[in-house]
Amino acid sequence: MFSQKSIICYPICAIGLFFNITKHCQSIAGINMTGKTSMEIGARVETEDLLTGVKTHLASAYLTFVALGEDHRPVEVPPLKLVTKEEIRRNREALARKKLRLSEKRKESECQLDTSKC
Repeated sequence: MFSQKSIICYPICAIGLFFNITKHCQSIAGINMTGKTSMEIGARVETEDLLTGVKTHLASAYLTFVALGEDHRPVEVPPLKLVTKEEIRRNREALARKKLRLSEKRKESECQLDTSKC
């Protein structure tokens, strides 16, 4: 495991399902971004027609995990080493999702305190 710590998953904020599953499925996952104590894992599910070899994007999900110490409190994770252009792109997009997620969380909190801000 990347963090070499116990982890807990935050609620999934979005998952897209694009087609019905009728063929062989394959999942691909990787770490897109690490924060101080968290990491975003991107997961992609593809179907493959076994006769033609044609692959189709079925679903994508972004999962946020937080590393936990022995006391079950968040602990730091090592920084992600970005090498390829693809890794840099995925990291940039993950940071944008994090910024949007935090903005939505702030708006929700403000709305709960003052309904005129909803």
